[in-house]
Amino acid sequence: MSNIPGSEQFEHNVKAVTIVSRALADASNPPEELTVSEWADRYRYVSEDSGSPWPGLFKTSRVPYIREPQDCLHPDHPMRRGTARWAAQLGKSTILENWSGYTVDQAPGSMMLCLPTLEEAIKFNRIKLQPTIEASPRLRHKVARTNTRDEQGSTTTFKKFAGGFLQVINAGSSKGLQMVSIKNLGMDEITGYPRDVDGRGSPRDQARARQKFYGDLAKEFQCSTPGIAGECEITEDFENGDRRYLYISCVHCNTYSPLRFSNMVGRDGDTPTHFVCPSCQGKITNNHKPEFMPDAEWIATIPMEDGSEVPPFFPASDLSKYK
Repeated sequence: MSNIPGSEQFEHNVKAVTIVSRALADASNPPEELTVSEWADRYRYVSEDSGSPWPGLFKTSRVPYIREPQDCLHPDHPMRRGTARWAAQLGKSTILENWSGYTVDQAPGSMMLCLPTLEEAIKFNRIKLQPTIEASPRLRHKVARTNTRDEQGSTTTFKKFAGGFLQVINAGSSKGLQMVSIKNLGMDEITGYPRDVDGRGSPRDQARARQKFYGDLAKEFQCSTPGIAGECEITEDFENGDRRYLYISCVHCNTYSPLRFSNMVGRDGDTPTHFVCPSCQGKITNNHKPEFMPDAEWIATIPMEDGSEVPPFFPASDLSKYK
């Protein structure tokens, strides 16, 4: 038998040699140090089938207020449990999508996404998660293809990738909340969760029990529109945290104040149509978003170490005192 052929015998196939060399070079490079937002802006694509008005490369600049919440989900960030009590259609699920993609591509591990019902879990995968995987090259070649007959493949609710998996479950069944250890836990619209599942207690507590193995390395992000006052779990958890509100700068007097529903005003008690600055009483409408949103800041409103509290509004020059 002849000796193993050397590379000189493949000089006619320069393309193959180049591809192999580049692959080896890429594998030798250290991983990029990216925040979740930086990763999303560089590698996450929005599918044309998702229903989004902005298909193509994702841009955090379109929803800048999600930058800080999703960057807190980086493995190195000290936050371990995040709570977003937001109104509908503000990007809560987008944070879960970006975090999922980042986990697959940059920080492989076990992850669970919990939706209120089986129908919503299937819909989340069909409309949001799977289209994102298929539209994003960095995810498409890493997540095993969906194949219900192949144990090595993914399914509609279980995504396999090198170094981990992503399981999509519903809060109404304890089966999906058992038998696995997970590092990252995302829970969407928790106000729709049942109080007890199969006699085993709260689905949130059951899901959190899956993280015990990871200790302080575990991450959780829960989000929801608020529910009935006095019975709303997302409000209870929000109040038990550092109570961050999005402060915006008034386009009229440059004063910072929190974007709260109590400062929204409508006509004759109708649905609120605009925000009123508590300092100058200036009217701020949706058309002003390009002006105030780039400078908006998330500010914790719990009392500071010296016992002082963040005032209801303050001049822009005082912003550094409360950040």
